[in-house]
Amino acid sequence: MLEPDMLLLDEPFSGVDPITRRAIHDEFGALLRAEPVTTLFVTHDPAEAIALSDHIVIVEDGSVTASGATSEVAGLTRLASIFGGAY
Repeated sequence: MLEPDMLLLDEPFSGVDPITRRAIHDEFGALLRAEPVTTLFVTHDPAEAIALSDHIVIVEDGSVTASGATSEVAGLTRLASIFGGAY
């Protein structure tokens, strides 16, 4: 029970102020490096997705429009338009 095969997280940090959120990102990243577990992390924040993932899947209107290594997907020129120019 304390060592799940997978974590499913749907915008777990969305209600946290920006300063605390950065600290949580650091702690969460360190935790995943120390205790690796497959994690499905849903977010609307591209910076959060890039900071916390090694693989990104972008879903638009219910369809997968991009999928791949974070470095590849983050380099897409249309990424800013997907996220409304927010990152």
